[in-house]
Amino acid sequence: MNRVTVISVLYILLLATSCKSIPIQEVPVKTQTIIRERVVPVTVSADSALINMLLSCDSSNQVMLRELTEIKSIGVSTDIKQRSDSLEIKFKTRHDTIYIPLTDTVVIQEKPVMVEKTETVYKMKSWQKTFMCIGIALTILIILTIVYKLIK
Repeated sequence: MNRVTVISVLYILLLATSCKSIPIQEVPVKTQTIIRERVVPVTVSADSALINMLLSCDSSNQVMLRELTEIKSIGVSTDIKQRSDSLEIKFKTRHDTIYIPLTDTVVIQEKPVMVEKTETVYKMKSWQKTFMCIGIALTILIILTIVYKLIK
């Protein structure tokens, strides 16, 4: 085998045996529903009335009311008074406001987030950390001793 194929096979084996991929975990989505009941005022439109009068004059030039028809809605009250030389009409309307109950529903939903789940593959125990610190200290001591002997 030539050298390039051996290096490529070793490289592929190195990649195949490398660290495993980090699993991705989906965080659960929280949904919050807020229900609010409220009363909304709604004004009722103004009412109307229609009055039709038939007037006539008699022989002495006096105005006489011959016929009176009145059409009005429920919210209107009228008061018609005829005096000797005048006609008085009063309209009273109820400006009514009704209250309608409403229910508002607000749904708050978080967007799902993908989180990488990290796993500790290996964690050193306390006695291993102690030996590692001792090893580092001895390595520094050996290096300092060699440097001291070279200088002297």
